[in-house]
Amino acid sequence: MSARVWQIMIKKLTGKQRILESRLAERKRRASELKSKIQNLESYLQDYLAYDPSETIIDRRQLLARESTMAFASQLNAAKLRLEKALQTCNSECKALRNDLFRLLVESSKYQRMDEAYSLRHHTAAEKAERKYHDELSTLNFVRSNNNAI
Repeated sequence: MSARVWQIMIKKLTGKQRILESRLAERKRRASELKSKIQNLESYLQDYLAYDPSETIIDRRQLLARESTMAFASQLNAAKLRLEKALQTCNSECKALRNDLFRLLVESSKYQRMDEAYSLRHHTAAEKAERKYHDELSTLNFVRSNNNAI
């Protein structure tokens, strides 16, 4: 494979890396939003479920109010459970993206090493050819100068 192929592969992998990094950042932002919403729901639940044991329910109106509060708290809890499931999904997606990004970086580094090795071989061969050219030129000049002296 030539250096051009490796450079193209590195460029392609770098593009994929940017896409994965942006998707990972978006997923992390979404996870942060979900955590914030879960904390807000927990706070609401604590407020609505704060129960004072000294408070006794005397009439039917208070009993109905307490019952509707419990129904609302149940809805909040169900929403919290859905958010926690979404957060878990988001976290697993983040983990998968990080794994993909790691594999991509490993593959990219492989191509970079191949490109560097190829460049080094090419540079070494060019230096060797240049030295050979200068040696031949020096030899030719030496032979000419000796022929002129004779």
